[in-house]
Amino acid sequence: MLKSARAYISTAQELWLPMDKRMHSMAEERKPLILLEFLFSESAEAAQHAASDRLLTWAEAFDEWLAELGAKYTQSTTKQARLAWRRLLQNQGMYLPQISGESVKEF
Repeated sequence: MLKSARAYISTAQELWLPMDKRMHSMAEERKPLILLEFLFSESAEAAQHAASDRLLTWAEAFDEWLAELGAKYTQSTTKQARLAWRRLLQNQGMYLPQISGESVKEF
């Protein structure tokens, strides 16, 4: 009985947490976003916890785009797209909003 009462209290307390704290705890359980892995390598997980909302939005959109790409094209094509983006981001030393069409052509 004591265990179930503690579990109930813990669950009730979680429900009363502000939404941003609940979302943050859910984000902690997820694997780092692919874009953050490209930008921060081994530090991607730490970067995800400290990232701005804007960067997280970009990263989530990038993951969704890769998932759509995987649904439309072969695994080989998706892999090549991932490699190209990884190389671009790691070699340019820029964040996504800074990358222009010209910097992609130079790459």
